[in-house]
Amino acid sequence: MATGQGAALSGAGTPLLLARAQPLDALDDRTRTIFKLIVESYLSTGEPVGSRNLARGLPMVLSPASVRNVMSDLEEHGLVYSPHVSAGRLPTQIGLRFFVGGFSQQWGYFAAGSIIVSIPVVFLFLYLQKYLVGGLTAGSVKG
Repeated sequence: MATGQGAALSGAGTPLLLARAQPLDALDDRTRTIFKLIVESYLSTGEPVGSRNLARGLPMVLSPASVRNVMSDLEEHGLVYSPHVSAGRLPTQIGLRFFVGGFSQQWGYFAAGSIIVSIPVVFLFLYLQKYLVGGLTAGSVKG
């Protein structure tokens, strides 16, 4: 198993990257697409994914050999590894962290929009709660 320069093996056989891995922004679109499919396949099945299956699921036309070359580059960057010689690739812990950090940036705008939209609703609730509590207590108190 080739783990690439700057990588060592942990006790479980997964590579631990000693040097910093390359951020996803520095990868080209084809490499990012293949890496994204590897991680999504791992998250759905938990098993290594091979180049032939990846080539079938790509939005672009690539041969399995071209996909293997990209997978080899991803392995050199420390983002994926092969559990054994004839297996496909799995994301490393660093690869999963880059996936979460790199591909989830679009959720930042969604979260900000959700917060901005919910602020008036919270203020309306707090304002109307005064009347709701006043109405409940006025009806229950005899006097």
